[in-house]
Amino acid sequence: TRIEDLLGHVGTGTDTIRAIHQAIRNYTRVEQAPEPNQDLGPIVGEAVTILSSKLKDFDVAVELDGLPTVTCRRSQLGQVFTNLLSNAADALHEAKESPEGNDFRGRIAVRGVAIRHGGQEGLAVRVEDNGPGIPVEYREKILQAFYTTKAVGKGTGLGMSICQRIMDAHDGTLGIGDSVELGGASMIVWLPLKPATEKADR
Repeated sequence: TRIEDLLGHVGTGTDTIRAIHQAIRNYTRVEQAPEPNQDLGPIVGEAVTILSSKLKDFDVAVELDGLPTVTCRRSQLGQVFTNLLSNAADALHEAKESPEGNDFRGRIAVRGVAIRHGGQEGLAVRVEDNGPGIPVEYREKILQAFYTTKAVGKGTGLGMSICQRIMDAHDGTLGIGDSVELGGASMIVWLPLKPATEKADR
């Protein structure tokens, strides 16, 4: 029985390594042009896999089934969602390590809806958490290069500005708000179903 248990653990570990390896390969792919018919569910799923060790202490819910596909550079959107999920995890770790965090259970939710914006059909995806949220005074600066709210040595201040640049290249937007359901921060990614070719090809 012990050998069977050990073999089961080895099999689980192998599956995990295979999933992480595939996610990293997709993450680091260099696309020459935006690709049509991309499902956001697997892209977000790969970001969750890459960050599995950082997210393991929290409840992560991804609800993106049944949404239309988009035209995008898959690896670039993977960078956006990996950065947003990583920031959410950092906020939850901070809340958990606070003096009041003994019974804190971190939660992250990624939810999407098809919605029109600026006269275009697109998808809005919210990355929400139940952490402390983003103070209003930081919101105008947080997308600027080299601006970070993290402690010295823990943040470069480049992650959010890179996300902003990627969204601009896809004719999309990146917004900052409050999570109505979870009570913490809410980052909103909006993508047109088909971005303008001249921008997305940059």
